Amino acid sequence: MCVPAPVSHPVLTLHHGPADPAVEDVVQLLCEAQRGSPPILYLFYLNGEILGICPGDHSAPHDGAVSLLFPVKSEQDAGISSCKAENSISRERSEPKKLSLKGVFCSPTEL
Repeated sequence: MCVPAPVSHPVLTLHHGPADPAVEDVVQLLCEAQRGSPPILYLFYLNGEILGICPGDHSAPHDGAVSLLFPVKSEQDAGISSCKAENSISRERSEPKKLSLKGVFCSPTEL
């Protein structure tokens, strides 16, 4: 008999080019929970607003990881991003990551 497992604390990774992204660039957000009974649902956030919801796929190359492609449309897309992993047992949120854009500076109070 399998005992359902809660999701582990997810890790959010931001992938973009060698420099901070600019308007019209695309940023890949990768969220991964190392453990947890499927199905796992991943939610991506920017400044507290939901960017996207993705079901986990344990047959993916990154076991349990999902990615979201985020097109940067304006300077307002700079800010604090995070992700949440949840299953029927628990939900956990990642540590926040700062998404900086070329020429856009956030004040320390926004962290």
